[in-house]
Amino acid sequence: MAMIEKIRGARRPATRRHPLCVAVLLLGGCNHDGLPTGSADGAVADLSQPPDLRVPRDLLGADLALPLPTFVKATEFDRPSDLEFALADFDLDGRIDLAEGADDGSIAVYPGKGDGTFGPPRLSLGNAGVNAAADFDGDGKADVVGIAGKPFAPTWDLYVAWGQGDGTFASPTTLLTVPSGLALFIVTADFNGDGLPDVAMTFREMANNTVQVVLNQGKRSFAAPVSTAAPDTVYGLLAGDVNRDGKADLVVVYGLITYLSDGKGGFAMKTSPAGAVGAAALGDLDGDGAPDIVAWDGGNSTLVVFLNDGAGGFTAGASYPSPGDDVSAIGIADFNLDGLPDAMATFTHQASGEIGVHLFPGHGDGTLEPSLIVPTDSWNALGIADLNGDHKPDFVLSNPGLEAFVNTTP
Repeated sequence: MAMIEKIRGARRPATRRHPLCVAVLLLGGCNHDGLPTGSADGAVADLSQPPDLRVPRDLLGADLALPLPTFVKATEFDRPSDLEFALADFDLDGRIDLAEGADDGSIAVYPGKGDGTFGPPRLSLGNAGVNAAADFDGDGKADVVGIAGKPFAPTWDLYVAWGQGDGTFASPTTLLTVPSGLALFIVTADFNGDGLPDVAMTFREMANNTVQVVLNQGKRSFAAPVSTAAPDTVYGLLAGDVNRDGKADLVVVYGLITYLSDGKGGFAMKTSPAGAVGAAALGDLDGDGAPDIVAWDGGNSTLVVFLNDGAGGFTAGASYPSPGDDVSAIGIADFNLDGLPDAMATFTHQASGEIGVHLFPGHGDGTLEPSLIVPTDSWNALGIADLNGDHKPDFVLSNPGLEAFVNTTP
């Protein structure tokens, strides 16, 4: 079953940003009923002749040696979008769908059509957001984890909603209760090596902050949360096996603080000198089998590669300038299809109003090459998945709207 973890910002109360006007090429447009093109009226973007969205090389100040990917926009929602979403095959038709918290508080699943567009939403539950997807009960159906609660309630619930295999959810299980109105990060991974996805969360800002891990016990039950101290301010939460012991670990992005799993829900902290980095992503950039980190250094407006020492520690490597003054999300995948991982960063430039994604093809040795810029309308959260079944990584962006781009690299 296809399930893709989204690269995300912190889950926060429902706020809407005003779209900034950016010139982009939109194939097919969008409907005034709030549905993506191709959902209600049957129109589908023509992807047979993909345009070149690449910025000329001389504008980037480099003579690029690596192949460049190409993308076209296939879908744009003509309505504000929640910051968070999850990508998975929620209706078991072999196509990637999109789940997010709807404006009325329910979970909305937009069924994928297999071409980068999505059908009308299927709604279920209520007062719930969506942060990530995983098959928590092993029944072959994608479930979701997120925060549920009424807007002015003093507390919210961290919950898992059980997928029914038809794009709807039922019988949510509460994992723990948290104060309402606070931005937070949620990730899923197998922290104790039992083959079941667990859940970890931490707050964006909170006095006496903690990382809380909830272990999956199977049969739709979870253990009591295990807490570990965390910085009062956190810029991101990543999950991956950083020391290659077969158990997922955590990286708290405030500087870089690694939490090495003991296999029982507890973690040993290990700090790497990294400065005050922001958005970040894990991926093996140098081919040594240990995931490295690409992170945003807002103080210097650069992306920095941090190489893994194999034991869960990280050392700063090369840095690369960004065209924006803020980066909200970073993802790692082989976008140019050369067999090597690349980096993608969403950016905005406040003075000019420019919004887009910046591609950094990888050399396979831990270094990157700043290259392609794709103009977009959204930038806050990033999801990477094969939306059209051609085995190429596509991407989805959300907030202020929601849009999907398909990879047309030959």
